[in-house]
Amino acid sequence: MANPPSSPEFDWKMYRYVPSLAGAMIALIIFLIMAILHLHQFFRLKNRIIIFVVVGALCEVGGFGARIGSHFDNQAWGQFIVQGVLLLVGPLFFAATIYMMLGRTIRLAGGEDVSLIPARWYTRIFVTADVATLIIQGLGASIMGTMQLALALAGEKIVIAGLALQVATFVVFLVAAVDFQTRMSRKAAHTPYTTTAAPSSADDWKKMLYILYSVSALILVRCTFRLIEYSMGNAGYLISHEWTLYVFDACDEAQPTCNYCSTRKLDCEYPPDSSSASRSPSSSVAPSDDSSSTPLLNEEVDFSDTSQQISTWVIPPAFASSGQLTFLDHELLHHYKTSTWKTFAVREDAIVHSLHRDYVPQSSISHSYLLYALLSIAASDRNLLRPSKQVEKQALVYRQKTFEEYTKALQNITAENYETVLVTGMFLLALLPSPKPEDTDSEHLEWMYSLLKMSEGLRVLASLRWGLGIEKLSVYPLICRELRTLPPPPLLDTVESSKLCTPVGPLGTTPDHPNPAPTYEQHPPSSNPVFLPPRLMALFESLVNPPTTGPIDMHRNSLVPVFHALSPIFLSLYYYHINQDFYVRIFVFTSFLMPDFLALVKAREPRALTLIAWWFALAGMVKGGWWVGSRVRRVIESIESVVRKSGDVQTVQACDAAVNVVEVFERMGSEEAARSIFQTWEGVTWDEGPRKAEEWEFGQLLDLV
Repeated sequence: MANPPSSPEFDWKMYRYVPSLAGAMIALIIFLIMAILHLHQFFRLKNRIIIFVVVGALCEVGGFGARIGSHFDNQAWGQFIVQGVLLLVGPLFFAATIYMMLGRTIRLAGGEDVSLIPARWYTRIFVTADVATLIIQGLGASIMGTMQLALALAGEKIVIAGLALQVATFVVFLVAAVDFQTRMSRKAAHTPYTTTAAPSSADDWKKMLYILYSVSALILVRCTFRLIEYSMGNAGYLISHEWTLYVFDACDEAQPTCNYCSTRKLDCEYPPDSSSASRSPSSSVAPSDDSSSTPLLNEEVDFSDTSQQISTWVIPPAFASSGQLTFLDHELLHHYKTSTWKTFAVREDAIVHSLHRDYVPQSSISHSYLLYALLSIAASDRNLLRPSKQVEKQALVYRQKTFEEYTKALQNITAENYETVLVTGMFLLALLPSPKPEDTDSEHLEWMYSLLKMSEGLRVLASLRWGLGIEKLSVYPLICRELRTLPPPPLLDTVESSKLCTPVGPLGTTPDHPNPAPTYEQHPPSSNPVFLPPRLMALFESLVNPPTTGPIDMHRNSLVPVFHALSPIFLSLYYYHINQDFYVRIFVFTSFLMPDFLALVKAREPRALTLIAWWFALAGMVKGGWWVGSRVRRVIESIESVVRKSGDVQTVQACDAAVNVVEVFERMGSEEAARSIFQTWEGVTWDEGPRKAEEWEFGQLLDLV
């Protein structure tokens, strides 16, 4: 028989994939072994509770047996109905066992007097509720297996009601169990062992409760998953992708487990699809026996460490924009969600963390360039933790595919893909092939220039929406260019000149007020004196107050704006020391580098290189500064080599000051490196900055009053 007729309101199909033969066979074997072992226990111990485990396991055996049949004919109604009913109701028998365990645990502990209700009633109440959910879910699943669309709709709603009742029953049950443990613990604390139970008995009932909690949690996760699955509908992501059945259903019934998360003490999180609710089934192609459907790059992966291996039957390949996800893809996405994303969150902000941890991986499922970028970054990060030539090679393959897919996306930027294109542009900074320490100075300078050019591309992308409501985008917190309005610089004994001040410009266009105008309260643009370390300030003054004789400096107009862009970074460091504002300003500095300045960097103009050396020295102090990493020292050494050859004393001195910051950082850490910047700064003291910032902020509050 074929699928029932669909309607514009409801698209219902038995399967939206070909059921995995290997997955069903292995699950069947494991459940069959569990059934045989528990049946042996039943005959040996004559414990009636065990029979419910046997029945539940046999339901699973029958269900996965039916899925084996569906592998060969996924349009057969009989097999579909059998697997749907048995896999749905099988765990209810496991739940019945748990319910009966609580009553026996209460009697074992001798705690009938502290229990809210008599021990025997726990079994009667909760098993009755379990039977009710069993009947409701079984009825609903049976009705869904009809040839009438209206009945299929009604059956699905009945199943949802049964699952909701089961979840509610389990929650009430767990509350009752916790209440009993609390009351019993209080009683035990005030009662001698001789009047209640022996110490060994006390240990026994507690162990029983902990086992009960563990298994209950797994079954509750499974029930909640099933409730969400059916609530999303037959065309939803969960029900239309087989891997979810094995991860959340088979594993959460405390039978077969993948062990990947448990060995790492991690929560099991696999990539959901943010657009799954609206995606049509035709967007996913069922796997075939053709060789072209071999999991992407899977043959290049070496899982030599069995303790870290994901069993291939547990997670059947899922589908994403890039095609079929391999088991390594799942592992790397999991690694990104639990570890790698933290290296990108340069500020402590819950929204930023949520975007990196949740929004980005969800969006990657439907945008191949972002998916490949995440996989490459996660593979590189994983390789640092557990070096592997195969994973290192895989990271390079993913990186190449990122650039290929991203190039295509740039040719057709739309409202639908703009945010993911923008986010991917940020990640590209971490994907640049980095030189090795033993590589030449020229190779390090080339890498540095490529990094800056990549940042220029990100600036161009952001400019497409910068004045057109970019602050309304979901990903805006990731590209926000400042955290606070800074106090004006301290008054110093410098020659007063408008040339030594930052330029006045519209909000959103200058380093002092870099974000879109609507993000500010009524702060008129203002001009502040440039705030730079003495050596850099001397170099800056030589540009804005050039000698009246001699050749004209053709590079002046390209260099001066970069001094202006560095000034707020030093000002933030002075007033607020090393904090989130400093991190963000370091990260977005490159967005103020214009093409004419980058041309000077490429030509290795000494003053341009010196400014970049200072940025690298400051970036090295950023926690988790992945865009520069461990290459700060070698890049600055390469710059120093070029600058010294120029013979310009002021430029060499300014560059040496940056080198000194790096040396202090390597010896004593970021705090002392930051402090060293202000040691020879006349009129500026490192320790007084925060106090002056507080005084200024207090004055601002008084002005508002």
